[in-house]
Parts: sequence; structure tokens; C-alpha cells
Amino acid sequence: MIEFDKIAQGYGIPDSSIVKMVTIFIESTKSDLSVLQHAIYLGNFLKIHKTAHKLKSSFGYFDLKLLVLTCQQLELEAYETNKVECQLLINQLMLDLEHVFEQMNKYLSSAPKIS
Repeated sequence: MIEFDKIAQGYGIPDSSIVKMVTIFIESTKSDLSVLQHAIYLGNFLKIHKTAHKLKSSFGYFDLKLLVLTCQQLELEAYETNKVECQLLINQLMLDLEHVFEQMNKYLSSAPKIS
């Protein structure tokens, strides 16, 4: 469960900034997932590694520890050019992110509207 209030307090930022962060996170993460899917199709392990590293940082902002660990493993498997494991980890990320997006969209629908 993502604790948005604790995140806002931890960063010392207003709720309106959290709303913006969540919105950007959803959009950029979906884009990065597409990049990962295309990179695994092409066997572009450098792109997989770089994208996993980028995602790992984003997940850290929201204290998504399991996703951070998955990205660390994905970085390692990309470095080892292990296509099967990379594909499995990308699939796992996609499944786990469905739940994260669900929580975030629920938060956005209940958050005060930004003008």
C-alpha cells in the first residue's frame, strides 16, 4: 500500500505536488514499459539495463521496494544478456505495476483537483 501522506511529509511537499508526481510517474512508467518490451524484442540488453535503472530510481521515490528489487535483478540479467530471465522480470514488473497504477489512480480520483 502506497502511503501518499507519508511521501508528502517525507519530501516536505504539498499534496498538489504529489498529485503531479503521481501523474508523471504513471505516464513515464507506462512509456518505459513499452521501451522495455521493444528492447527485449530486439535483444537490446543495454537499453533494458538503462531503462531498468531509470525505473528503479522512480520506484524508490514511492518506496516501492519490491519493484526496486525486481529492477535490480533486471539490470543484472540484462548485463548477463539473459533474454529469458529479462522477459520474465519484465512480465513481473507489468503485473506488479497494474496494482500500483490501480492504487495511484484511486488516489488521483480522490485528491483535490489542481487548478
